[in-house]
Amino acid sequence: STNQERERGFNDVLKEAGLAPYRREVGHYSFSGAQEAARKLFGSRPYPDAVFVANDHMAIAAMDVLRLELGLRVPEDVGVVGFDDVPQAAWGSYRLTTVVQSVEDMVSATVDLLHEQMQGEVNSRNVIVPCRIVERDSVRPRESSNTAKSHQ
Repeated sequence: STNQERERGFNDVLKEAGLAPYRREVGHYSFSGAQEAARKLFGSRPYPDAVFVANDHMAIAAMDVLRLELGLRVPEDVGVVGFDDVPQAAWGSYRLTTVVQSVEDMVSATVDLLHEQMQGEVNSRNVIVPCRIVERDSVRPRESSNTAKSHQ
């Protein structure tokens, strides 16, 4: 369900912006699977401008393929965004921009749901844990409104 919710959230935000996914591949939450997915995504031109990867370890695998096999520059040629903010995401050679959820909030919500079930309150419900983005160097900086105007 985590994968489905992440993808749904990604697609919802694209739709709100009037966009649709350019291409889609599945890395099956493995390093080698993510490498193969990156090879497929960038197997033909035109290349995507950016990729959103379902977790940071797969994003790191994708970055390795983009840089080392395809000779692309991150973020100049392609932006990469991951999910989870694992410690490796902050390493100097990756500086991965990533989405993170509060582990404490997820644990608290899980404990609350389990407690409800133990009390016989078997209400099926979704819990939404807010996310935030950790901006690093794997995406181009956002243009300020002044910069955007000067390019028009």
